Amino acid sequence: MIFLAACTWLVAADASPLDRAGLAAEIDRIVKSPALATAKVGVYVQDTATGESIYGKNEDTLMSPASNAKLVTTAAALSVLKPDYRFVTRLETDGVLGSDGILQGNVYVKGGGDPALVSERVWYIANELWHMGVRRISGDLVGDDSFFDQDRMQAGWDEDTSDRAYQAMTSGLSVNFNTITVRLNPAPAEGRAGRVLFDPPTEFAKLDAAVTTTGGRTRVQIDVSPLPPARGSKDQVVVKGKIGASDAGRAYWRKVDYPTEFAAHVFASFFKSAGIEIGGKVRTGTSPKDASVLLSADSPRLAEIISDLNKTSNNFVAEQILKTMGAEQLGAPGTWEKGLSVVRQYLGSLGIPEASYKLQNGSGLGDVNRLTPKQLVTVLSAAQRDPVMGPEYVVSLGVAGSSGTLRNRMGNGVGQYRVRAKTGSLSGACTLSGYATTLSGKTLAFSILVNGYKKMGAVHDAQDEIAEALVRFKP
Repeated sequence: MIFLAACTWLVAADASPLDRAGLAAEIDRIVKSPALATAKVGVYVQDTATGESIYGKNEDTLMSPASNAKLVTTAAALSVLKPDYRFVTRLETDGVLGSDGILQGNVYVKGGGDPALVSERVWYIANELWHMGVRRISGDLVGDDSFFDQDRMQAGWDEDTSDRAYQAMTSGLSVNFNTITVRLNPAPAEGRAGRVLFDPPTEFAKLDAAVTTTGGRTRVQIDVSPLPPARGSKDQVVVKGKIGASDAGRAYWRKVDYPTEFAAHVFASFFKSAGIEIGGKVRTGTSPKDASVLLSADSPRLAEIISDLNKTSNNFVAEQILKTMGAEQLGAPGTWEKGLSVVRQYLGSLGIPEASYKLQNGSGLGDVNRLTPKQLVTVLSAAQRDPVMGPEYVVSLGVAGSSGTLRNRMGNGVGQYRVRAKTGSLSGACTLSGYATTLSGKTLAFSILVNGYKKMGAVHDAQDEIAEALVRFKP
């Protein structure tokens, strides 16, 4: 027990107070440290209650914000759409349900841009349809994504052509973040083929699997690519490699190239599982204007979705929300330009002129956005003071040493639980912006943007040092 107590004392963070001069000296020292000395660094700190500037270094310099751009997107969304906004997915039909359980006509799954429509909720929708008495759809099951335009990829996507989940495309109708899940399990004995499945089961993609169970380590390569046009709008998933016999099983997520088609097939799979037969095809299309609504399914509150978004830094969700802002404020279909126009109006209301920054998407993906530390702090301070969306916005951020992308940072230090912030990482940008609650009870909004760094881990440590210094601030 004595040894453990000693260790705890040795790693305890410095909690001695820093006055304004001491804080400035401490941040200056960190900025000049080897981790940041050769990088481009911008820092700005403000007291959210008074608006007083506490510290600034290159605070008006435009820099790549990486995923800190999500702070702007989510603040605008909560301000414009409000925390209680819900995305709506509708099942519509051009037919009539008979007493025999046969719906004579087509069923349209009309998307409302919902970024949180996942398998569990699709299952619920299918179950509700079965309880309505539907046993067979005589016509087609049609995915309708007309709430958004057909542009799937915005500026920044061309910098990374991988099939990774963080590159998922947008669609007015989306399921499972527009990613397909590949589940891999070993066979009972070495030398036999491993078990490879889609989750949920779907006929959307062709699976080409050649995985062998071995006594060694698991090494798997997964590639997703569009099938030739003659095969229709589907993907091919190639899984090759080996899996260890003692492996507990793995799940891999990959983006799909035809998100609306994929979503329609996932609905079809759950309809069939619920006992609803589909007589026609699974395809995409637009619901007729005179179609009747079978049922509507609401998403969780926007505030809940944004909480997950900011803690996990989900690019797909950010872009779906951006396009939804455009559709709701400027009319469907939602587009990137409409969504960015709404964001520009929001920033303008905070006194940030359009010519002073550059935003080309809502997630920060790719090296195409530019913001200053002071602009990000202006958004953070305004959001925190907003009585309607402020509490929801603040709690959406990761908590140092506890949750989100900060769960493994500042643990057991003076910043643990007292720093709530959004991280950002690109090959040329490492950023951290959010709030620090001082030991004396003040709330400081801060932004630390680092571009052109050498070692990300060292930058993280330096950013954490600055954030913890803010916690110690006592004027």
